[in-house]
Amino acid sequence: MTTNTTTRGTKRKVALAAGALVLVGVGGTLASGAWFTDQQKMSGNELSAATVVIDPLTTGGATKIEVSNLLPSADSTGGKQGSITIKNSGTAKLLWAADLDPGTPTKAGFLDAVQIEFRQGGDGNWSVPTSLSSAATVLQKGASALDEGSSTTLDYRVSLPSTAANDLQGASVTFDVVVKAIQADAPDSTFDDDTQFPTS
Repeated sequence: MTTNTTTRGTKRKVALAAGALVLVGVGGTLASGAWFTDQQKMSGNELSAATVVIDPLTTGGATKIEVSNLLPSADSTGGKQGSITIKNSGTAKLLWAADLDPGTPTKAGFLDAVQIEFRQGGDGNWSVPTSLSSAATVLQKGASALDEGSSTTLDYRVSLPSTAANDLQGASVTFDVVVKAIQADAPDSTFDDDTQFPTS
């Protein structure tokens, strides 16, 4: 019996070639990394910090505290009053506090004699009258956070009690009012830390 070696050899070559094609196909797929992909870009994104800014205290027609011709009175209702405007012109809610920085009076005892009291927002009760020398150590704090673009007033009333010494006639003193502001979510205690605030 004779074997057709030519046919058998041809079949073997065809099988080997097919196997090689399969291996090449698999290997080609793994090497090319031809997975479907896509990407998009959003340009012009921008970040900016908020601002905590209060307008000058003379905003809205407010003027400096200039009280003259004080006379002793039976109670503080006989005193002279005015207001300071506090406006948030920044982009974030803020807390504020005000304190006094008095200079040296022309006559000793004048700072202790002059009484000052405050109220916020133009209504409500006045604070307890306090001597100008003591008020310098007491912060007047906003009752609530001041929204961006909003304003409030800090009203003051200055008086001389009937117990003022006669030799204080003609006495005077100059002083600064300093209003500090800090972002509303900061701990309130940071008002007492001057390193948190600018010096000018």
